[in-house]
Amino acid sequence: MLISMSLDQGFHCSHCDTRHDELPLSYGALAPAYWHDGLANSAGSTLGDEQCVISGEQFFIRARLILPLMNTGDEFE
Repeated sequence: MLISMSLDQGFHCSHCDTRHDELPLSYGALAPAYWHDGLANSAGSTLGDEQCVISGEQFFIRARLILPLMNTGDEFE
């Protein structure tokens, strides 16, 4: 069985709503995997731009890890 693979390395950016031809160098999530919409009005739970608290027991902060890409001048975030 022959499986065809795409050589297209581009992506559609959800932030600027534009297609880019290169590989993405930045990834992020809007919320931790444990968050669900049912927690939005739950006591002790909040989802902000930089932090998330779930039931007053689980605490998350958004962090940036920037890695320089050797010999490119670019950074992977």
